[in-house]
Amino acid sequence: MPRQGGQGAIIKIKVNSTLTAIVHVEDHAFPEEEAITDEMTAHDSTGGFKERIKTGLFSLNPFEITVGWDRDETTHDALVAAYQSEDPVEMSVEDKKGKEVIAFLANVVKLGRIAEKDKHLKCKISIEPTGGPTGDTAESV
Repeated sequence: MPRQGGQGAIIKIKVNSTLTAIVHVEDHAFPEEEAITDEMTAHDSTGGFKERIKTGLFSLNPFEITVGWDRDETTHDALVAAYQSEDPVEMSVEDKKGKEVIAFLANVVKLGRIAEKDKHLKCKISIEPTGGPTGDTAESV
């Protein structure tokens, strides 16, 4: 049974003209891929159960990452710039073996610094992909 651990997964952001691995990432999700459905329940629906149909729309859903925050790091500066920009930024997430790569445009919508006693400074970052996967999406749907 093929499998792998999550350690070593990478999230990248475009810095200048290159997708660059964000440093000090502690945790990150992959954007969930969702098929949008619409409820079509009618009075004659079998057994009183809701019925749903696929609408043909899909979504790469928002997700969060947590980093050990260092404002002097180039990739952290790129996250701040993306937050301040009205334009989406190129990003990607991938497993450590590069078998699953999801590239996308995204808006950085929230920067939440965390300062806990006896811990290092962190930042929880909310990312909202826009549109569908772009570029190389190795085994993505």
